[in-house]
Amino acid sequence: MAIVAARAVTLPDRTPLWIRSAQHGDEAALIQLREDLVASNPFQVSSPRDTWSMEVASQKIETATREPGHLWLVASLGPKPGDGVVGGIHFRNGERDRIAHHGTFGIGNLAAWRGRSVGTVLIESLLDWAAAHDTIEKVCLGCFATNVKARKLYRRLGFKTESRSRRFFKLGPGKYVDDIQMCIYVKPGVAPEGFGTWVRRTGCWLCP
Repeated sequence: MAIVAARAVTLPDRTPLWIRSAQHGDEAALIQLREDLVASNPFQVSSPRDTWSMEVASQKIETATREPGHLWLVASLGPKPGDGVVGGIHFRNGERDRIAHHGTFGIGNLAAWRGRSVGTVLIESLLDWAAAHDTIEKVCLGCFATNVKARKLYRRLGFKTESRSRRFFKLGPGKYVDDIQMCIYVKPGVAPEGFGTWVRRTGCWLCP
């Protein structure tokens, strides 16, 4: 199961946080995070109609903890389920054998916590986990073409643009945004020319 123990981290502004797996008891906090993202983030794929119930949130946590190629990490104010969640990253690999070696993640933080490196810590933690995973070789993401700040962060972490899907997001009548697909490899000797490989950090707490 893709569950990792909680670990204390310190943000650049010296704020303490915990990075841990989402668990039962986090449902209400995850719903609140999702609602905040929909209300405050113009680059969010979900719309106000895409709501979660407590049951739906619980089912998603169950899947993330049961499937070995899934990982749902949260940045929280404490080490235990139910402690306030300020951000999260959710990764899922392919369900079939021939696409199980790669997967895609989504990420988001509460509005008050953006620009404080929470996203960086979450992505680095995911990549460390993926680098140690028996199956995962490639980590992918999709990003609004208009989300310049996020794309800059991904490039800084080593992600490269792989493709562009035209008019992928429809925001309203006649209003479209392209999707930029980016990726990074996490196993040595796998990345094609022009693409980077994540180097697992020494002493990674997420790794076996």
